[in-house]
Amino acid sequence: MYHIFSRHASRLEAFLETFLFQDTRLFYWAPVFLGIGIWGYFSLPYEPDWRVTTSVTVALGTLTFLLRNLRLVYFILVPILITTLGVASPTLRSHLLSTPLLKEELPPQWIEGRLSQVETYPAYQRITLLDPQFQKPFTQLHVPKVRITLRGRLQISTHLVPGDLLKVTFQPPSPSASRSTDDPALPGS
Repeated sequence: MYHIFSRHASRLEAFLETFLFQDTRLFYWAPVFLGIGIWGYFSLPYEPDWRVTTSVTVALGTLTFLLRNLRLVYFILVPILITTLGVASPTLRSHLLSTPLLKEELPPQWIEGRLSQVETYPAYQRITLLDPQFQKPFTQLHVPKVRITLRGRLQISTHLVPGDLLKVTFQPPSPSASRSTDDPALPGS
């Protein structure tokens, strides 16, 4: 058992010695540690709180700056700092992009707003309305824009241009229309 431990300890010592003598090349290790942090973020089973990850990153950055003259601490704190930056970056980005999503089915209603963008794809069109007004609001939050996907025969006229006021009647599909044809409950299947 002692021989196995001493062999692995000597390998670890050789790795650390090699790593410590690369002080001029520590910059090249940054993507490795950043990638480890990003991998750690995507491996988590939950979304970490952006305030915690940002605070830890700022605290480690401050500590690294204050202890920058100590060589051994520098080699320990900088990789940890870059790794926490790899976790904090996607967490903060995810928080900044968070938008309210529909969690329940909306009743039939109209939505009115300024047309911002019309995207045409082979199977559908997607329109973006800015500052939408809802007949029956579904949330207390201000919704800055709404994207609506139009499929099938629904097509936006080519005469509409961004900036036009558009009023769309929104009606969720009926339960029978949303069933697939492979559903055994459908008659004739």
